[in-house]
Formats: sequence, C-alpha cells, structure tokens
Amino acid sequence: MNSRKHFFNEKNINRLREITSNNIFEINKERIEYINKRNKKHDVKKLENNEINECNLCGYRTEYEFLPFLGHYRRNEVCPNCDSKKRIRAFDFFLKHYTDLFEKENKVLHVAPEVPMAIELEKINGDNYIACDIDDNRPLNKETIDIHSIPYDDNTFDYVISSHVMEHVFDDDAVYKEIYRVLKPGGMYLFLIPSLYSLKNTFEFKQINTKELKKRYNKQSDHMRYYSHDDVYRKLLRAGFIIKREQALALKNYFLDETKKYNISPEPIYIAIKESEERFKEYNTYECNVCGYKTIHEYLPRKDVVNNICPKCRSHKPLRLLTYYLDNYEDMTKDKKILQVSSERGLGVKLYEEHKENFTLYEIDENTDINHLPFEENNFDYIISNDTLLNVKDHEKLLEEFYRILKHGGKNIFIISTISKENKNESNTDTETQEEYTYEDINKKLTQAQFKVIHMKTKELKEKDEKSFEKYNIGLNPIFIAEKEV
Repeated sequence: MNSRKHFFNEKNINRLREITSNNIFEINKERIEYINKRNKKHDVKKLENNEINECNLCGYRTEYEFLPFLGHYRRNEVCPNCDSKKRIRAFDFFLKHYTDLFEKENKVLHVAPEVPMAIELEKINGDNYIACDIDDNRPLNKETIDIHSIPYDDNTFDYVISSHVMEHVFDDDAVYKEIYRVLKPGGMYLFLIPSLYSLKNTFEFKQINTKELKKRYNKQSDHMRYYSHDDVYRKLLRAGFIIKREQALALKNYFLDETKKYNISPEPIYIAIKESEERFKEYNTYECNVCGYKTIHEYLPRKDVVNNICPKCRSHKPLRLLTYYLDNYEDMTKDKKILQVSSERGLGVKLYEEHKENFTLYEIDENTDINHLPFEENNFDYIISNDTLLNVKDHEKLLEEFYRILKHGGKNIFIISTISKENKNESNTDTETQEEYTYEDINKKLTQAQFKVIHMKTKELKEKDEKSFEKYNIGLNPIFIAEKEV
C-alpha cells in the first residue's frame, strides 16, 4: 500500500453493503407512494404523444416527466426512483456498451460516486470497488481521498471513473498524471465534465477566486474552470494517455433511439487508456453517406437482403454506392446542371442541397412518354439514375433521349441490376423487377445510342477503399458511365 494519507469510512462501507444487499429501488406499493409524493411536490407534467420515460439504471417507467434539476431550471431530468440524472444514465449506458466494467470483477476507483451506479458496482466488485471522495460526508464514500495524491501503488486499478469532478480540482494536470500512474496497463479512465466545443482553450483565470466570481464565470461557485473540449484531449495526451476521441459522442451518433428512450444526456464521454487499447470494445458503425445517419445497429432489410435500408432516408446499398462514386470520382461542382431521373428521395435531397437551381428531379415510370422528354438539347452535365431502365419498355428510345439532352462531354451515370445468373450473388441486388441483364446487354444498348461506355469495376473500388465500403454499408453493383462525345 502506498504511504500517502487517506481514511476509511467504516460507517459508509457498512451502509453501502446494506443497501446493496437490499433492492432499495424495487417498485412496490410503498415505493410508488414515495414517487407520487415527489411528483406532486414538483408538479411534473404528463409527457406528450404517449411517450414513456424509462430509467436504464433502476428500470422505473412512467408516462410523466422525470423530476426537475436545479429547481425548475432543467425539467425532466432526475429519475424519481433512484435519483439518477441524465448524465449518469448516459454514463452507465456507455460503460455497459463499451467496457467490461459491469461484466466481471475489476479493481475500480470511483471518484464522487452516484448512488445507483455505486450499488451495482459494489455488488459486482465488493472490496475491489473503492468509492472515494475528498468530502468525509459523502453518503457512499468508502474512503476519503484527495485525488491529487492517490494513496495506491502504481498499476493498481482496471478502471477509474468520475462524473463532473475535474472542474472542481485545484491542479487538473497533476490529477490526470496521478490517475495514469495508478491505472494498470490497459486500464481506463472514463469521465464526464462540463465542456464546450466552441472554446478553443479552457476558460480558467486565477483572478476568478471567489464563490461569486466562480458562479458568474464558471457556472458554479465551486468550479475552477470551464473546459474546452479540445483542451481536455491535449491534457490527457500530455499525461501519457491514449485517447478514443471518435467514441466520445457515441451515444449521440449511434444510439439515438436509446438516448430518447432513457432520457439521457448527449454530452461527450471522455475515454483515456493507459498503454493498450485491447479492453475497449469496438463496434462496427455505419454512416449513411446519403443523409449522414449514424448507427451501430444493422440497417433495415429489403426483400431477401438484410442490413440494407437506411432507417432515415431509405437509401439502399446500390444508391449508397452510387453516392460514393459521385462524391469521390466525379467533379460535380455547384455550377453543373444535374438531372436525377426517378425519385430516390435521400439522394435527391442531397443533390438539391448541393446544386439548388441547377438540380432537376424528373420521374420516369412505365406510363411516361419517353419519345420526347421535356428538356432542350445539350442541357445537362449529368443524368443520374438507379434501375430506371427497368421501368420502361423501350430502353433504346430512353437512352436516345438521354443522349439528346446531355451536353457534349456530359455523362449518364447509373446503376442497374445487370447481373447475370452466375455472378448475381456478388451484387447485393434488391430490385423489384424480375428482369435480368448482363454487362453485354447494357453495353450494346449504350453503344447503339452513340454513348462512349465506361464500366466502373466496383470490386476494384472496394479494394482501394475497404474502410469506406464497410462504413457506408454500400453494395457491389456495377456502375455504368455513358459519356456523350465532346
């Protein structure tokens, strides 16, 4: 044991063990009466649109708001059963998804512990769970510790966790180094703090040295500073940590449904790891390159193709492939005139936002008169479509019309289910038509319409950029580029 001075609080240790052995948050008649009294006192309102609040720590569910925090300044914040705030519900959810903290016994230092999390961690870890605070009167404080000088040997803990602590300490740089020292290799410091993306540097001045000034400038009378988001990472790196910056906003980016369901805070969760990243759980994450939607969950199925449809914009794998190609291989500047044929809502919105008055959407189906499309000759730089040829009977006439309305040097870029039976499984095709084409069929039709045909080999694109193909969850359908002579 390190010789640094600290104190054990036997009374709190016994109290924590007692409430851990009894399920104090169990929903029974007595507990409901207690909750109803609290709700009445704070005049909580019924949620709109049949919504439900659910606490992921204690399991309490209600059709009413949660209790307010800081008077009525922040409504619908505190679970009336276990007193968890939004940020603690977020912290608990993150820890259970990205770490093994709640899965097996670990050596844990929990600074300024919150009741519901402390109870669960005590159950799992027993004496290996150190709930500590500098304040002797903290209810579940097993040990009184000043974290500027942690009284444990090097390489002791698997985890150090805290919520809204670092803004209170006198010398945060020293504390980060102390936490690094007592963590085992591969150990993690996970924490929340008030921080702003808009600040370039942490807001901290020695002249702000009274409770009144701290409350005025640092938002609270015992806050020493207000953090810049970027500055937190600089401090962690200086202390020697490996940082996981991309996952800081994982709840906001990948768990939108759960964030709403459990009424949890989207604030960043900081992940700092000592030496090795092996214990941090990584998830396959998808990001729709059409609408920007992010998730760790599979996309919706379409017919027999699983993990296919973006839940937000309804784009499917072939459409995300087409979007990827346009974004990375075509010079589609704002001045280019674009015709999107047939409505693919997500891509249409994206192209309109990028090109505004230079973007035209035109619907073509089996009832469209394709003998003369309502556009002048040499009008568009690009015609973009997906499976449009499958919706008309006279393919040759439609391609002739596309050729007519394209500018010289313009391109007709499209994806179609052109896959012959022997390579169908490679394409991720999900078209609604039963008709099937080969590369040769399409090449012949395009050549007859006077186009110069360029066939983009999708597999080669994937080999060059496998990470993007996985990230955007895109298909392997062939892309055709039909160019009008210059």
